[in-house]
Amino acid sequence: MNLEFFTLNIVRDYGIREFKKDLKQIFELVTVENKPSVLFIEDWQIVQPEFMEIINSLISSGEVSGLYTPEDIETMFSGSSINSGDEELRQSQMGQSLYDCFCFRLKQNLHVVLSLDHSLASFGQYLSTSPALITQTAIIYLAPYSAPSYASFLTKNLGGYQQLFAFFTKIHQNQCPLHFFFFTRVFEEIMVKNVQVR
Repeated sequence: MNLEFFTLNIVRDYGIREFKKDLKQIFELVTVENKPSVLFIEDWQIVQPEFMEIINSLISSGEVSGLYTPEDIETMFSGSSINSGDEELRQSQMGQSLYDCFCFRLKQNLHVVLSLDHSLASFGQYLSTSPALITQTAIIYLAPYSAPSYASFLTKNLGGYQQLFAFFTKIHQNQCPLHFFFFTRVFEEIMVKNVQVR
């Protein structure tokens, strides 16, 4: 598919200003350089409620209002193929203004992928406050693993701890498979460090 992949680099004190700055950098690559891309956001990266408002706006309308001024768009596209004589393409497919060109390319090239855990309280809140999540997206629901799937995963990844398999499976019953995956990774890291210390 040859898509560029982006995700948020959450650091301490990451807030709305940093989120908007990251989006601007991604949008510039996606629109000016005309690169099909994926923006992957996990629920733990949504550190402020305003993030979800922006994501909802992006999904529903293909833009984030107030992120750019018309002058910003003109500066961004100066020297690009849109602004350098390809007027027919500009008028036939994208509308009259550079802002229309920007929105067209953003909708065409950016694919937003959200990974949300349905077991968290925030999941229901996201759905109720962000209607685009229901009306403008495809939802792929990942059900909990079956007991044989858990056993197969554990055997492959933690073969030396078979006496704990039933315990691991029981405490993660009806949980998101991602939680189970992270749990086993953390357990494995702890055991490796424990062996190294001895």
